[in-house]
Amino acid sequence: HYPLRRKRQMGIRDSPAMLQFMMLHIPPLSGSGTRNMLYDAEKGGLVLSGSLILTVENEDVHLQEGDSFIFDGRRPHSFRNPEKKEANILWIMGGVTNRNHL
Repeated sequence: HYPLRRKRQMGIRDSPAMLQFMMLHIPPLSGSGTRNMLYDAEKGGLVLSGSLILTVENEDVHLQEGDSFIFDGRRPHSFRNPEKKEANILWIMGGVTNRNHL
């Protein structure tokens, strides 16, 4: 569904905190797709390299290497890599009720 080159989940799946960490490797000029996502989870992350445009409820934020973010995943959201090089994002979700998020 998503044009992500690879995704690797890190951490303990049965954590009582229901916390998930993922490394997203987003290819150039790619993103989460044309439809907004909605999940009952708090989300946050850190741009490790490249850049990311994060859209939450029609508000775009252009994030660069070293920038972090946090938002309520119940709000409609999407993301895209606007650059011609791969973006690497540490993606964090808390209170996850759906184990197969992406």
